[in-house]
Amino acid sequence: MKPRPCLPIEFYLRANWCLKGLVPPGSVSRFRRRADTSISFRCLKRTSVISRRASARAASLVDRHVIQARIAKIREYVALLRRIRGLTDEEHFLKDPLIYGNAERYLQLAIQNVLDISNHIVADMKLSLPADHRQLFELLTKHKVVSASLSTKLISMAGFRNVLVHEYLDIDRRRVYGVLTKSLGDFEKFIKAVSKLL
Repeated sequence: MKPRPCLPIEFYLRANWCLKGLVPPGSVSRFRRRADTSISFRCLKRTSVISRRASARAASLVDRHVIQARIAKIREYVALLRRIRGLTDEEHFLKDPLIYGNAERYLQLAIQNVLDISNHIVADMKLSLPADHRQLFELLTKHKVVSASLSTKLISMAGFRNVLVHEYLDIDRRRVYGVLTKSLGDFEKFIKAVSKLL
């Protein structure tokens, strides 16, 4: 595209150098060198600010999508757990490894997504690094993300997840069935609490 005739070619050359963050050649006087450098600095500064804003918007969007994806997985696993609960009674549950094995796995995955979301929120809010799961949920309570009563239940859930993952030889399957019949609503309470941040 040719320069418009109403502006000298020097204007376009200087604008091009400015966008590249360089001082135009031939700026012999100290005043002109300072002026050109100042123009270049302002161009770079403005570009940097725009870039940072765009990056912040993009990061925020990614964070929201990450949390929403994990919320969707929690709902998927809870729906499967409700189906298992509806298909069996306690006696049958305790005797059938196909049933209790699936329940244990879906519980583990649902709780893991709760932990992932919680850690993500703590990092996004730039809070202190939690030493353990108890401190993680205490931080969320302190900063009014979840209630104290829900925090207590989530701490218990996190402990149960550790049993499912690391102490699977000693799993109390009556406890698994108890979670299945009494505690699935806590997942929805957690989802409702963190959704307010989105």
